[in-house]
Amino acid sequence: MDDSLGVSRSFSDGINDEMLREERLEREHNRSTNHKHDEPTDRPANNPHDAAETKS
Repeated sequence: MDDSLGVSRSFSDGINDEMLREERLEREHNRSTNHKHDEPTDRPANNPHDAAETKS
């Protein structure tokens, strides 16, 4: 028994494993999302139409 929580070690290990798995999945998702934002687009970054749209 874990004295501080009153639960068995196997139970707390199972919870920790699940939390680590979820954190890893979230990191992988964020990494793939960031990678998609870094991909080049068909439109140039300094398109004059973009500047006109922001002024309106």
